[in-house]
Amino acid sequence: MKGGVSGSTRAIVAATTLSLLVPSAGVAAPLVHMAAPPLGDSSASVQAPESGSEPTTALGWFDRGIELAAAEDYAAAAAAFLRSNEIQPTGNALLNAAYAFEAAGQPLEAVQAYQAYLAQDDIDPPRVAEAQAAIEALLPKLATLRLRFDSEHPPTRLLINGVEHDVEDFPLLVMPGVFEIEADNAHGAGSERLELYAGESLAIDVRTLLPEPDPDSDTGSDTGEDEPPIEGPAVDERSKLKQLTRREHNLRTATWVGLGLTGATGVAVLVTGLLTQRDLRRLVAVTCFDTGTCDMQLGDPGPYAQAFQRHKLATNVLWGVGAGLAVMTTVLGLSALGVGRQRKREAARVQLGSGLVLRF
Repeated sequence: MKGGVSGSTRAIVAATTLSLLVPSAGVAAPLVHMAAPPLGDSSASVQAPESGSEPTTALGWFDRGIELAAAEDYAAAAAAFLRSNEIQPTGNALLNAAYAFEAAGQPLEAVQAYQAYLAQDDIDPPRVAEAQAAIEALLPKLATLRLRFDSEHPPTRLLINGVEHDVEDFPLLVMPGVFEIEADNAHGAGSERLELYAGESLAIDVRTLLPEPDPDSDTGSDTGEDEPPIEGPAVDERSKLKQLTRREHNLRTATWVGLGLTGATGVAVLVTGLLTQRDLRRLVAVTCFDTGTCDMQLGDPGPYAQAFQRHKLATNVLWGVGAGLAVMTTVLGLSALGVGRQRKREAARVQLGSGLVLRF
């Protein structure tokens, strides 16, 4: 699987491969293959497996996954392969689950399954590069949450959209969207809302969420020694990063809108230009400039002259508007690229100091 493969082709590859993989030798019973018919073949009638008693063995769940994948129920197939792996861990079950998740349009679960497959001790070397390439292709569809906190005052509880996470969970791959962050420790609690776009990586700075610790409670004040200051990124560094991210997103959106408007204006210029040429030919035919003799049945040249001038003016105006839109779109596109590079530099600029822990 390569990163450049389209979504529809990737789904076909997944469905075909699912019917070829077999469990590892640790599964006692032999596998009876159920080859999936080629997708798009109208002569092949694939029915979803009938709902009966659930399998009780790893092989049974693996077979159920093959059947569900053949019926193009990829989400259920992935769940069946994971159930098979729970009973009897096999690399093929994990890899099939990753294929099925990817075909089902669930990139986060697909990456997690690929990573679990790569963590296996005994895996097929040719499949390693394939899984790594698939992960690289899926990561731009996801976002990454990272964590910054003071090692002297770490959070005792950290909730993301109501789900509790430990500091060891970071960096955390997530689907793009809005996230409600809640954190607390012995000194108090705090919360904030973050919005992440696809491909974005953003750090949760717990130090800015939680109240400042009471200086009297620090052991350094009892000994008369000053605690070293936490150096690290400034409090407003993340705000700047968020502003750059939002600005880049807006500029990219404006660029695409500008491209659409420029294209629409180009079509309008073509239409009015053709109408102008048509009216000019009619006007020349009526006024007889070339031959000097006129066919009086052609009528009054006045309406043709008015139509010619009207369409000529519209063509010139649209041409000017299109040129302006093209220049503006170019400027917006270049600005989006510049802001994107600036955002990447800002995201990569991390200064570690005393007492600062950064989960990257």
